[in-house]
Amino acid sequence: MVLAATKPTFLEMLVERHDAFRPIEDAGAELIGHEMDRVKQEALRVIEAGMAAHVAEGAYVPSAAAVDRARGVVKEVDELYAAGLARADASLLSIKKGAFQTAANDIAIASQTLPGGPDLGIGVSFTQAFPEAAQAAVTRPVLGISDASKWKGVQAGTAEQVQKTLVSAVLSGESEQETIAKLAEGLDISRASAQRIARTNLNAIYNEAHKSVYDANPEIFIGYEWSTTFDDRTSLTCMVLSGTFYPLGSKPPGPPAHWNCRSLLIGVFRDPEIQSMMDKDTQRVKEYKADGSYEDKFISSRAEAAAYIRRQPAQVQRDILGSVLKREAFLNQGTSLQEMVDPFFQPYTDRELVRRMASLHAKSSFWKSEAASRGIRVPKKTTIEREDASLSRQYRDEYDEPQERPAEGVE
Repeated sequence: MVLAATKPTFLEMLVERHDAFRPIEDAGAELIGHEMDRVKQEALRVIEAGMAAHVAEGAYVPSAAAVDRARGVVKEVDELYAAGLARADASLLSIKKGAFQTAANDIAIASQTLPGGPDLGIGVSFTQAFPEAAQAAVTRPVLGISDASKWKGVQAGTAEQVQKTLVSAVLSGESEQETIAKLAEGLDISRASAQRIARTNLNAIYNEAHKSVYDANPEIFIGYEWSTTFDDRTSLTCMVLSGTFYPLGSKPPGPPAHWNCRSLLIGVFRDPEIQSMMDKDTQRVKEYKADGSYEDKFISSRAEAAAYIRRQPAQVQRDILGSVLKREAFLNQGTSLQEMVDPFFQPYTDRELVRRMASLHAKSSFWKSEAASRGIRVPKKTTIEREDASLSRQYRDEYDEPQERPAEGVE
């Protein structure tokens, strides 16, 4: 007997389309990587040629002139990277425009799994809204930083690393071969940084495209929810944001909420019957065993992050929460995931967490002991409250806060 194939759900289709989008992210990152490789090789040639007069028997000859020449070479390398990163920026912008349209079309494809399917008209609305929405999306800062600032950061970091390595090599009379190897390794870090920018930008475009479609169709959607991938690579930030709801037109703090973020925005439907189907949907997660192996299992798409973390072995809990201290606080001290992040949903360091928890929970012997053992001065509770209020105001200047989702998927 041949079993009929099960029709994928809207959520499953979106996840499937997101998986299909990853080759676009890979291709974008690889293109930027090739540009960085090209600049790296050119930079190493400039360094070798520029310093040749100050090398004897395979090693740099220390002198004031050699140091001055090294600084001059650094300026030449900086100019090379400025030009290379400008080309990378132009390439990424072109990729982002195409990626926006691809991602937005995924909503129309996924809508075919719903009652009414393509009659929902998402594709038509999207076509009408595309030019303005696409332009806004490709130029919007990601993680609160413009692309231009990110590239300048890579450029400045590269110049600083090259100058530090080269001047130090000249002063110590290091071998040219050893220095070039160190420089090559450092420039590979610049390549990785550039690729990370590309991947995170394309993740942002994917979610901006979906958000644009949801916003353009208020007769179909009322907002969007944050969908988090549950596994040992998931950040504490995304665990806290999992399931949060934002009305149409909102400015959620992502995705992406951090570098290499994998979270998605999923539309919440106005039709209560359709949304009820969505709420009964499942998502694939990794359930881990003590030996580090795992099984792919399906759990409710509305499963709570805290419950998922509690089921995992100790190492996975530490990986997600970020430290042994946070695992102890979460499991045995009643500290919620929300208490471990600031108003921008960024995780507190252990010291920051101990400082605020010892202040807010002055009677807790656990937090008092942690503060004493770490030499942390505990401020008054009012100080912590003022700091939180200040950060919360800054957050509201940039983003919208999560809201309670309307009952039954309607306003």
